[in-house]
Amino acid sequence: METIQEIAKILRSTDRMAAGFVQRVRDMIGSDVPEETVLYAMKKLNPRALDISKVAVAVKAELGRQQRRAGRASTATVANPGRPQRVRSAPPPVERRREAGAAQATRTKTMMDQLGEVLDTNWIRAEREGFEPPRMSPPAFVDAVHRHSDPRDATRKRILQACKTAEGKDLLITPTLVADMIREQT
Repeated sequence: METIQEIAKILRSTDRMAAGFVQRVRDMIGSDVPEETVLYAMKKLNPRALDISKVAVAVKAELGRQQRRAGRASTATVANPGRPQRVRSAPPPVERRREAGAAQATRTKTMMDQLGEVLDTNWIRAEREGFEPPRMSPPAFVDAVHRHSDPRDATRKRILQACKTAEGKDLLITPTLVADMIREQT
């Protein structure tokens, strides 16, 4: 019963309403999930953005993690029940190391660097075709997108994804286009 009280506290509701919420989550998932798992998943979410579907998705993810942990634990005990087994893997071939190095280099670029590259590529192509694109820095572009949309929805990651999508569709990237694409996604 203590778990239901904590859930009620998070939801700012009564214990009865919290029990109904947990039951609806169980119905959405299709299995009898422990209240502790629901509470744990709820604590991971933003309390201002709680809704039943987000909680259900978080609970499913937590159940998946629990199953993977249990699978790893059972595999280790079956292999050598006395003590855990160390597994050493062979070093990757040279090609994989090069690919991993290239992937690491692209991961170290910030989102703003990636956004700047996409915008420059798009705007240079547009200038060659006779258009006059709105040249601005990546931070100024993000601010312009925020003026045309809700800043909570238009995160840097979504802005970058929308710009890459527009570039792939051969569209001229403008703040209003990106704001419209983000609005369509949410």
